[in-house]
Amino acid sequence: MCIRDSHKETFRLNASSHLESGQTLTFPSTTFHTLRVTIEGTTDNTAPPLTASAVGFSEVEIPGQHVQEVIEMPTDLLNALGPSSLSNRLTFVMTRDRTSPFPPRTDPETTITRQFSLPTARTFTLSGTASLSALIPDTEIDQLVGRSGIVAYSSGRLPGDLRATASATLDNDPGTAWQPGLGSAAQTGSTLTYDLTRPTTLTAVDLGIVADGRHSVPTSLTIAAGGQTRTMTLPPLADSSVPGAVTTVPLFFAPLRGQQFVFTFTGVRQETAANYYSAGPLALPLGIASVGLPGVPVPVTPASLPGTCTGGLLAVDGHPIDVAIVGSTQTALNDDEVQVVPCGPDAHGITLSAGPHVLQTAIGHSTATGWNIDQLVLDSAAGGGAAPTATVTASGAVSYTHLDVYKRQDP
Repeated sequence: MCIRDSHKETFRLNASSHLESGQTLTFPSTTFHTLRVTIEGTTDNTAPPLTASAVGFSEVEIPGQHVQEVIEMPTDLLNALGPSSLSNRLTFVMTRDRTSPFPPRTDPETTITRQFSLPTARTFTLSGTASLSALIPDTEIDQLVGRSGIVAYSSGRLPGDLRATASATLDNDPGTAWQPGLGSAAQTGSTLTYDLTRPTTLTAVDLGIVADGRHSVPTSLTIAAGGQTRTMTLPPLADSSVPGAVTTVPLFFAPLRGQQFVFTFTGVRQETAANYYSAGPLALPLGIASVGLPGVPVPVTPASLPGTCTGGLLAVDGHPIDVAIVGSTQTALNDDEVQVVPCGPDAHGITLSAGPHVLQTAIGHSTATGWNIDQLVLDSAAGGGAAPTATVTASGAVSYTHLDVYKRQDP
């Protein structure tokens, strides 16, 4: 039911409302200020309140109208001071509401969208923190941390684990392993794909398999390249009592030549654990520590992030702000915070006029970014100039040229 000011229209939703394209509701053209949508009936009207499923709308689109949800920052202090606030340092701290990156948990806020108002024009220094999105594909993680060499990607990755990428099977480190998601469906049929720099012929591969009683174990697989496929049954593997123990299985097959090789795990001996949410059995992931591809270079993970200057991570009033993500690569892969620093034309400050402004960050799991902006700080010195610029050390720590301390004095 739609209420347009004092006018009322009633509609019955059909199966098209369940589709991504949605159901279009039409009614006579009317001028209104308030549109209210009321749910008057559901498919289970008689269910007791504690057993009825939730109901709601994914999107309500009004033609010609663009709605953006914005959180307005506190205004009382600046409103009270007005233009006299220019004689004081002014700092805005914006922090995204977030939680642990392990499903089914999701962040309450996927972006930072804040509105604030200035009594006077000021110039701000920008700083902040960011973290890698756990929802982006393996190849994007490799690119963002500056890994060079082969391109490797997978059908899925253990949720929340930024190290369980396909490239972990090529790094000569038995302590890292590719792991698909949890559950039976994520094991059988899961794939590892490698794009080589030139056509290569393979007749053997050494497969490093984690067999420790805490991971499921593959029993059969196929290797595909150049339009041909080789099918192999793996020998039975005994589980070690040592967590993370790796067993190397040599595979021999008729020559396969190609530039892209796809490994598909067609059979799996499952290891299970109690599902945290249902207490039922949950299949644990495969662990593939290494795939020995002869002649393939080991991907190199640099100690520090590339720090590429980009204008796609945040904007103020719709104008992109150039920033770089800097810090330790290992810190980023541990899902810890690295630093956001201004660069390019915004390196020496962002000048904003008096009046309202909106700061908006990009969605971290979109293919264009890959970084979650978790906190931003806009800092303006007394007098309205840019505050001292933060200096990022090799370890990713941030230092400032000075620190202002304000001591409270009660009468």
